Amino acid sequence: MKVVHITTVIEGGAARAAIRLHNGLLGKDVSSHILHLQKQVSSKTITNCVRFTPNEPKKSSLLLRITKEVIKTIVPLIIKKREERQNDLLLKLKKKYDYDIFTFPETNYKLEKHPLVKEADIIHLHWVANFIDYSSFFKNVSKPIVWTFHDRNPFLGGVHLEIDYYRNPKSFQKIDNYFRHVKYNGVKQHSNISIICPSKSLASETKKRALFKNAPISVIPNSIENGFDNQFSKTECREELQLPPDVTILSFIGSSAFHKGLDLLLEAAVILNRQDVLFLIIGVQEKEVNLNKKLSNVKFLGQINNDKILSKIYKSSDATIITSREDNLPNVMLESWSCGIPVLSTPIGGMKDYIKPGITGLISKDLTSDSIAETILIFKKNKKDFTRSIIKKQYDDNFSMDRQTNSYSIIYKSLVPQLIILFQLVMSI
Repeated sequence: MKVVHITTVIEGGAARAAIRLHNGLLGKDVSSHILHLQKQVSSKTITNCVRFTPNEPKKSSLLLRITKEVIKTIVPLIIKKREERQNDLLLKLKKKYDYDIFTFPETNYKLEKHPLVKEADIIHLHWVANFIDYSSFFKNVSKPIVWTFHDRNPFLGGVHLEIDYYRNPKSFQKIDNYFRHVKYNGVKQHSNISIICPSKSLASETKKRALFKNAPISVIPNSIENGFDNQFSKTECREELQLPPDVTILSFIGSSAFHKGLDLLLEAAVILNRQDVLFLIIGVQEKEVNLNKKLSNVKFLGQINNDKILSKIYKSSDATIITSREDNLPNVMLESWSCGIPVLSTPIGGMKDYIKPGITGLISKDLTSDSIAETILIFKKNKKDFTRSIIKKQYDDNFSMDRQTNSYSIIYKSLVPQLIILFQLVMSI
């Protein structure tokens, strides 16, 4: 069985989830490849990972050589024109509206012509914004498509977060609706799409959307590589990272984006104003955040891309804290659990689906800094009740790589026979 995973980028949370699944499938009876667009990051360390480049004529006849030269001249002009229109729109949107990210379902890339797509039995889409051209791709690809949703963008327009609608005037949603219609008209041209959602909440949201109302939807949680955890104790990790031994440490690993709710966490830190609680902020520089005053109980560690160091940060922490306003199934939660560390979270997304209060973490009552502060105090009072070995077992039982890859393999195999039947019908005509 041949599967090609299509993802715009090979860094970030959604990309890491796709790469982890790809690596897990390579250990099964699956020939797995990744096709990506991102130019700035090297993919040489990832097995069977290919950067997309437009196809060119292979033969050297005079006609093809002339065609090649014409393509070299005209295509860049077409691409530039579309990119200029999109960039102009982004500039206008940025001046008038407040949103996290805005991407486009219209591109000049013909992925359906790429050899990996042509050879694959299953086309597996991941985070494909600014890469898939909805109008042509879904029309010209006849093979089964499996699509893992890493956010809400597949059923929205250019935005990736539904909360972006609520913090902008209605005119913003009207603009977004244009691109939602482009997606609808593109996707409806393909009749064999299976949707995978890592969380029950995202699956429930997807089922409500007209765009995917007839598509089969499954819930398969993400996983992480085996061995993310380390064998060091909390004391050893704190000594190595030069962290105080006698305070409650809560780690936030994310970004300063609005939907990640770092501002809520910092407000909670101000409310608590305790020196026996230390907040570690990973992934954000202090200069990115507008602080009215320096907080003595908050330490910014900046960007950390080394999993070994991250695992030591998890193990040195009493809990990982997630304060998102909107989210799916953050890798941070799974990484934390794989190290046996409880998670404190807001009541949304996959966190609400999977956290077992009092066993694997705690969930705040609502999306306010007061509620987050209250949850932290409850945890501090009861943190000895959380057992790292129990949390680790909960992770192993529900989010292991084997569990995830087996679930995907079952879906892949259920779709492949349809190709065989179609082939037999064609041959009999």
